[in-house]
This record gives sequence, structure tokens and C-alpha cells, in this order.
Amino acid sequence: MSTVLQHQLQVGASLTLGAISLYYIYKRLASHVADDRVHHLNKTVKSDIGSTDTSDAWLERAKLLIGDSGIQNLKDAHVLVVGMGGVGSFAAEFLVRAGVGKLTIIDGDDVDPTNRNRQLCALVSTHHKYKAPALISHVDVMKERLLDVNPAVKIEGTILTARKGSRSDLQAALAKFLECEECLTLIESGGFDYVVDCIDSLQPKLHLMHAALKSCVPIVSSMGAGGKVDPSKVDLADISKTDMDPFAKFIRKRLRRQFGILSGVACVFSTEKPDPNSIKVTDGSRYKKSYYGTISYLPAVFGIHAASLVIRELGYKKKIVYTKTKRHLLKQGRSAAYNSDFLTRQRGEQEGEQDDDEDEP
Repeated sequence: MSTVLQHQLQVGASLTLGAISLYYIYKRLASHVADDRVHHLNKTVKSDIGSTDTSDAWLERAKLLIGDSGIQNLKDAHVLVVGMGGVGSFAAEFLVRAGVGKLTIIDGDDVDPTNRNRQLCALVSTHHKYKAPALISHVDVMKERLLDVNPAVKIEGTILTARKGSRSDLQAALAKFLECEECLTLIESGGFDYVVDCIDSLQPKLHLMHAALKSCVPIVSSMGAGGKVDPSKVDLADISKTDMDPFAKFIRKRLRRQFGILSGVACVFSTEKPDPNSIKVTDGSRYKKSYYGTISYLPAVFGIHAASLVIRELGYKKKIVYTKTKRHLLKQGRSAAYNSDFLTRQRGEQEGEQDDDEDEP
């Protein structure tokens, strides 16, 4: 073997070993970066702004609208938001931006790349390719984000699964939350002024509604935002007044059959018919048999409607009338317009007949 060839083989072997070493070094460093990010997200925000900004100057615009008493009412309020997905993350943020003083948030999911089209907590910086325990929960991300909006807000977060747990741990946590007694204990002992239901699983949703009504705590519940694209069709009404929403219809039936509940739950829903071609069937895990495709903005619209009701009722300390939906009002308006036009024509015809009678000899 020639000296030149031996030299080339030695150089090639050195380069290969170097590349392998760099790969493992990079992998270790990336793992440490992910762990550091998780550690950072689990800490209370301690930025320069957060440590010094304790005034209410940032609420000046809201104070002009709802007054000092409204701001104080919101500051004294404690709201429970269950579900930190596309609807819940926006609802929670707008509650905090309005000045709500205490928030309890509950969720069982980690940030996933598929969440990025619709959830506040889903960013490139908050999801990654690494396996557990480097996964980041919705609760962890939202706690940091909300504290960055208002460092004075009190945030209590509950994750429905152990961070290093298995699928069975998650199922056990969800199954426990399914129990009606568990929901009742949560609501009765929480001291909540309002409950915002952003759960997309049926049974926990029903139990949360029942627990809130039994405990006399007002609740607003989000119906189905999946498979829909028209924000103008989103509406707010009592559960008994919802229409054109298949999920709301199913909830109504189950509430009546399981608990004898006919009304009393404020609902955010859409009269738009879901696109049947956007549905995907699952393996049934996490209490979901299927789910619809979702556009970026519609869950946010649902969250805004839910937050607006809570903010107005807590801020102004009065019940907001929402039993008449836009669709019903539109029907009434059309009916009134038709009747008015009909009566005008009829009156004109009658007057014409009277004129004809007067002309006769």
C-alpha cells in the first residue's frame, strides 16, 4: 500500500471519528438546552419588569371603560379555567389582561407541534423533538406567559398527569377527573367566582357543568369550534337556546338524561355546520373517538366570547342577558319587517277600497 493511500485513509478515519464525536457532543448539549428550557418554564417569572411593575398603570385603558370599581371587582375575582388548548389559552390570557386577580388553570396535555396552528402556548420555542421528561405542559407555558402579562396575578396550575408518567398514569388522572365527586370537591373547595369550561372531552365537561350548577358557581362552556371557519356565526346563549350546533345538542341531551339539567349553563357555540370532510377518527385514547380539523382563529373567537362574559359579569357585578341569540333576533327582525310591510300594504288596500266606495253614487 502506497504512502499516499495510507495517509488518505488515516485522514479519513480521523475525520470520521471527529464527526462522530461532534455529533454526540451536540446531542448532549441539545439535551441540556431542552432540560434548561423546561426548568425555566417551571420557574416564576423574575424579569426586571416582573420584579418591579406592581402598579396598575397598565390597566389605565380598561379603567377608563369600566371604572375603578370594575377594576377592583376583577382584581378580587378568582376564575377557574379548565383546558388550556385553543379556546382556554386565549380565554385565560384575556382574563388576565383585563385584570382578574387570581386564576386556577387545569390541563393534562403537553405542547405538541400540531398545536401551533391554534394555541397561544404552542411555539417553536415551547415544543421540541426530545422525549420525556423534556416535554413541556400547557400549564407550565401558560403560567409563565400570564405572569409576564401581569406579575401580580396569582396563578395556580394543575397538571392532570405526572410529567414522567406513562400513558396509564394519564388515563388514571383523567379517569379520576371524570368522577362527579372529584369535580364537586374541586368547585366547592376552590372559592371560585366563575368557571370557564374549555374541555373537549364529553364526560369531564358534563361533570364540570353539573358541579358548577350544584355549587351555585356561574359557568360558561365552549362548544365545538372544530370543522368551522366563519367567526360571524359564533354566538353566546344559554344551553337551552343553542341551535345548529351538533355538539351542543348532544350536551343538552346528556345533561338532561344524566342530571336533569335543562338550563343555567352559558354556552359559546356556532351556528355554522361542521365540515364532515374534516373529521379524523382516533384510537379512542384520551376519551376522544374523533376530532375535526381546526382553523387558526376560530378557537380564539370562542375563547374571547367566554372571557368577555366573565369579565363583564364580574366587572360590572350584574347578570348579562344572553338568552336571545343573534339568529333568533334576526328571525324576529325579519318577521317584524315582513309583518310591518304586510300591514302597510293591507292598510293601503283598505284605504283604496274606502276611496272607491266614496266615489260610488
